[in-house]
Amino acid sequence: RIFARTTDLLGASVAPPTVVTVESPAEIRSDTGGPPTAGRDAGARSFAGVMGIGDERTESGAESDGEGDESDDKGETGDEGVSVAAYVPSANSVVVNERVASAGRERTLERTLAHEFVHTVQFRQGAFLRTQQALDVDRTPTRDTLLTYSSVVEGTAVFVADAYDRRYLSGDWVSITTTERYRSAPASVKYGISRYYFGNRYLRHRYDSPRNVSEVYDDPPRTTEQLLHNDTDRSEVPKDLALSVEPGDDRTQGRSDTYGELFARIAVGTELNESRAADAAAGWGADRLVPVE
Repeated sequence: RIFARTTDLLGASVAPPTVVTVESPAEIRSDTGGPPTAGRDAGARSFAGVMGIGDERTESGAESDGEGDESDDKGETGDEGVSVAAYVPSANSVVVNERVASAGRERTLERTLAHEFVHTVQFRQGAFLRTQQALDVDRTPTRDTLLTYSSVVEGTAVFVADAYDRRYLSGDWVSITTTERYRSAPASVKYGISRYYFGNRYLRHRYDSPRNVSEVYDDPPRTTEQLLHNDTDRSEVPKDLALSVEPGDDRTQGRSDTYGELFARIAVGTELNESRAADAAAGWGADRLVPVE
């Protein structure tokens, strides 16, 4: 029933997953393993760590699209990050945290499944590959591109789950995507949930309903700058940035990266309040980070 309702909202006719598995929180952490680091150091010596954000892990991909536990009766965020309520490892399966499936949390479970079933539909529609192709994601995408990609994927699921909640539930859900919860979260948590928060906000600005939302996979925002400013016509194009680095004989140069406006906003927000951080980072179209050892 939940899958049928979700696909009806999307106007999609696809097969449901064949297996729904309930696992303990420890099993889920072991199975998802967290997003890969893509060869980058994590922790205090990472660039994100130096900037006060913490673990600098690559944004989640299609194999482990997890949603934070958006319960209104238990804390879902902490300094260590957001707990995984469920994730979709393939088009045919969904894994659910047993906390979400416990007695008395039927509404939480229903909304969580609606969110995850959007990922099932994304698998069926080839959404991950379509979005990657539209963003020209290659073997070494920038962090800004990865965050834009995951914001489209997760933002769509939150957008549809919100519509589900309004139509089939009471519509007063308190989630990690509320402005108050996002703004009050520490920087490390903001970095983890920003793709849900700003992805959903972008989708709400662009679409009145989930019915035609799948077109965003072929025409996504190209940068987090465009995402943040709801730039649906993509007029905010980063200017070319030339950067020359000469490490010297006793130093080696690592792979350069671009972090983008959303990362800049969160980094500046470790010292400023949310509105001042947003003003300070506004228009941050291009940057280049070059590690030298």
